[in-house]
Amino acid sequence: MITKKPRAKQEETLAILNIIFTSVYAYGLALHVSCLSKIYLLWKEEENSETVVNNI
Repeated sequence: MITKKPRAKQEETLAILNIIFTSVYAYGLALHVSCLSKIYLLWKEEENSETVVNNI
């Protein structure tokens, strides 16, 4: 008689891997957005400091 445990175990493993990969993707996306935000803030800060220097 063939049991279905190996297939259930395989589906469980795939679900765990899916959760891991999704978490890594979400973390990477958050880092990317954070980096872009930091770059934007630094760019605006530099732009504002140049405006102050030019106005003097």
